Amino acid sequence: MDSNMWFYVFASFFLYGFAHFYRKTALEGIDPLVAGFVETISQFLVAWLAVFAFSQLTLQGFSIESVAAGFAVFAASACVFLALRSGYVSSVSTVINLNALVSVPLAIAFLGEFLSLRAAAGVALAILVVPLFRSARPASSGNWLKYSLLAMFFFGVMNHFNAFVTRSIGAFLAYAFLMTSAAAFFSVLVFSRKTRELHALRFASLEKLFFSGLVFATATLCMLKAFSLGPASIVVPAVNLNFLVTALLGVVFYKEALGSRGLLAVALAVVSVWLLAG
Repeated sequence: MDSNMWFYVFASFFLYGFAHFYRKTALEGIDPLVAGFVETISQFLVAWLAVFAFSQLTLQGFSIESVAAGFAVFAASACVFLALRSGYVSSVSTVINLNALVSVPLAIAFLGEFLSLRAAAGVALAILVVPLFRSARPASSGNWLKYSLLAMFFFGVMNHFNAFVTRSIGAFLAYAFLMTSAAAFFSVLVFSRKTRELHALRFASLEKLFFSGLVFATATLCMLKAFSLGPASIVVPAVNLNFLVTALLGVVFYKEALGSRGLLAVALAVVSVWLLAG
């Protein structure tokens, strides 16, 4: 295991955590679907720059799995921004980072993997997180929990399909194809249904959303580099705990009050993420 792995792990951990937090700021006064579109375009551009800089370009690896993973990212991103419109960023980030709750059953059903006792315990704890958030002191009105759960589901589906693509063409090109598909789906939605909202977008908001996408893309590239230097059993749980950074920033800067049950939900999510990665 390369000692440099930890630099990329912690960089990805903090960048993902900050990016989830910053999304809330970037979303102010903007249609959630337009926000998702702009952020996705930003990631799309960075992903292809990374391919040209660090990988080899080929279109042979583009497959139906890339399209399916891209649709899942498109749906998940849309749901995340819809959730952030009414929910605490700390709560939304915690729920969506439990996406292994979806990818683990998919791996068992379609890849022939077995459910270990450790993973089963992680699933059980993840299930407990949702009712705790639901019964906690309400963060705000709206359907934030419904959209957060949908985002969690689609991110889990994305991980499942992207695993096929990454094994066949490599992580950098897989990420570029993933964001290309997601950008295509967002383009169809926004240019057919949200042109008025897109035209109303101001340059300052555009800057914030592009910055958000840049941070997310950089975090992803750091995670991919960490995968090349060390075992996934360490990289995955460490990076997936990024919601702790988001929760801390949300409490400090957005004055989010999770309450005792909300804090318990975050604590259980920490244990669940670690167990599900095993």
